[in-house]
Amino acid sequence: MSQQDFTVSVIGSTSLKGKVLLDSLPESGIAVKDIKLLDEESLVGTLTEYDGGAEVVTRITSESLEGSDLIFLCGSVAHSSECLELIGASSVPVIDLSGCSADDEKIAKVISALPHGRKLGNIVALPESLAVGLATVLDICLGAGGLEMAAATCMVSVSDIGKKGSDSLHSQLVELMNFSNVPTDVLDRQLIFNIHPSFGETASRGRSVFEERVESQLRHLLRQEDLPLVLNAARVPLFFGTAVSLFLKFEGDVTEGKLRKVLNADAKIALSGADTKINDIPSPIDSNDKRVYQIGRLMAMEGMPSTFLMWFSFDNILRGTVLEAIELAREMLASVD
Repeated sequence: MSQQDFTVSVIGSTSLKGKVLLDSLPESGIAVKDIKLLDEESLVGTLTEYDGGAEVVTRITSESLEGSDLIFLCGSVAHSSECLELIGASSVPVIDLSGCSADDEKIAKVISALPHGRKLGNIVALPESLAVGLATVLDICLGAGGLEMAAATCMVSVSDIGKKGSDSLHSQLVELMNFSNVPTDVLDRQLIFNIHPSFGETASRGRSVFEERVESQLRHLLRQEDLPLVLNAARVPLFFGTAVSLFLKFEGDVTEGKLRKVLNADAKIALSGADTKINDIPSPIDSNDKRVYQIGRLMAMEGMPSTFLMWFSFDNILRGTVLEAIELAREMLASVD
């Protein structure tokens, strides 16, 4: 297949992830001959844009998917699951950004930057964006030495559940300002002017299914099933972005200079200098629309050899999801005969 022959179908094209994907594809290095924008029945006929031109969203049928060389799943979990069944046994490369195959052990959860040690099937799924971000940063840090312990406190925005999350947070603000009861149909309880110490379904010992899934995916991505990691994920009242406070204790002798060297050598990292002022440390808002992980604070812990505290933030939709999907797509398309 020549580089110019790619017909790309984006299912869930009006979703938050779908829109960011469409904005990113023209500069992705994937030569798109034809784009098919597909979505749920209620959204058919929606006028949208791709690469400066007007496009109309059409319904998803087996016929509308014919001729596709690559399919991205970007919509809701429920709808994407239905579409995956429709795609069936097709040999077309499919990349799931929706999370609909999160618990399907037959579908690989990988990112292109880390060796996955297996031949990819035609369907692959992205891990949670938090697992992607942590795996990317920790993998780079492991270049400085083995880890004795890592502890991550993660602040997750509502954008990881799509536009409905952003709409719900906005609605909570409006209703609260009007002295009305805040809606909790999407967000389980009041989030505006609040923090959820954990969120989603309860797993065990007060932990969430989300936290356990991220830890499992992270260990799998790093191929370290015994990774000494403690993780807490809190939902914060932010529309976009993710921030992580990371505690690292290395085995052996690791200096701040050595750790800064390996981080500065990676193009996906933007590391602030040691003399960065407090008000200049990047926050999730500063990371919005950025293609890098912004590490704003890295400091050695006084009196604790080879131990560091790090703060980093990233755009969970662009950097943690869409750009990873595009990198996977290039890898999968390159393997097509």
